[in-house]
Amino acid sequence: MQVLFVCTGNTCRSPMAECFFAAEIARRKLSGVTVRSAGIAACANTPISTQALELLRQDEGIDASAFRSSRLSVELIDSSDLIVTMSSSHAEAICRALPDCREKVKCLLDLNGGGDVPDPFGGDVDRYRKVFSIMRPALLKLADFIGNRKISIQ
Repeated sequence: MQVLFVCTGNTCRSPMAECFFAAEIARRKLSGVTVRSAGIAACANTPISTQALELLRQDEGIDASAFRSSRLSVELIDSSDLIVTMSSSHAEAICRALPDCREKVKCLLDLNGGGDVPDPFGGDVDRYRKVFSIMRPALLKLADFIGNRKISIQ
């Protein structure tokens, strides 16, 4: 199963989701799961933001220094089993461009009360920490779903 996290620039929210989720999948020893991320308006090969890098290292013990951004593509969408967006506008943009993929596109926070993940871009590490604290419970629930092999998220 390939899980794809999507945000706008692929330097803040979706990389934090990718790096944390990949570490969580490894911690749980879930096999057959690959994790990627991309941005709808990303410039390819950009490093993760300094604040996200610092948050992941300090709070989660994750080294994300090797991360490089990817621009969302039809190929990435087609190869993914589950596309998890940071906002409803990201989900709508993907489904508008490729209506056939609607069933595999979900908003992250729909797993934890709904809403959009705020964009921390330009904020300090404390802003990133607040945003990640909103994301983390939903990412853990997603890992639970995948661990139970329930990929249909309502």
